[in-house]
Amino acid sequence: MKKITALVLAILMTAAFTGCAPKEKPAAIEEPQATPEPEPQEVESTIEQNPVSAFYTGYRSATVAMEALFRSRLEDDKSAEAADTLLYLADHDMRVSEGNATFGWLLSTGEEDQFASSVTGAAEGKGSIAPHGVVIDDSEEESEEAEAAKNDDGVNTETMPIITDNLPLAIPNGDGEEADAAGDEQKSGYDLKFEYADGTVLSGSLNDSVLSFHVEGQDKHSVTIEFQDNVWVSTVTRDDGTITTLRCDVDGFHFNVSKAKGTDVPDEKVYVWLSDGTGAKREDISA
Repeated sequence: MKKITALVLAILMTAAFTGCAPKEKPAAIEEPQATPEPEPQEVESTIEQNPVSAFYTGYRSATVAMEALFRSRLEDDKSAEAADTLLYLADHDMRVSEGNATFGWLLSTGEEDQFASSVTGAAEGKGSIAPHGVVIDDSEEESEEAEAAKNDDGVNTETMPIITDNLPLAIPNGDGEEADAAGDEQKSGYDLKFEYADGTVLSGSLNDSVLSFHVEGQDKHSVTIEFQDNVWVSTVTRDDGTITTLRCDVDGFHFNVSKAKGTDVPDEKVYVWLSDGTGAKREDISA
């Protein structure tokens, strides 16, 4: 009986001590705080878009699909005239795209609206794009190239031609408002210059609606691309008097081949084509 009483007493005392012991509060769990995201900062781009490349982008977006349809129709046409026209069209495209392969690949100089650099590949050479009346000074680049080209005896062995011609400066004509308008028009455009490694020179100009250039050398020719009233027209005039004209308008895709005798004005039609919703049709010019 005493043992039972002692055991009960021990249990009661243990429970008493346990109940009186201060309980430790569990440590508070800190909720993770969201890291504030940095506010987006506008980064000013230092790379300017080449204006010639942008002009060709507009030309191609308007003409590529229609020309592809016209070409496929001619390929299905087994006539000699269709095959001959495909050759003229390929030559036209090659000469028109020359401006993009040269001027269109020039890099920005860091100055506003000025582009000048070397181009490698098929169109190896160097050139410049500058607003009318602005001359890009490339004397420092030429000096570095000349120094790099010297041999051990200090003699310059560089054979690649260097662009040295200055672009013409705009001259006011003194006609009041008309002169101001002409000056504004000049300032809004660009002078184009490119010299191939073999010495062939391309010179031209660009404004909002017309890109034109001519090529001097063994294969003389001139190219004009015009955009007006949502109509694109590209014209190639070769030194042999052949003139090819590509036109995209609401009527469809037009491609004409003509000949000029001693002038730039065509006086003899060779082919006149229209590709529209009904197919590719060749105009009878024999009459």
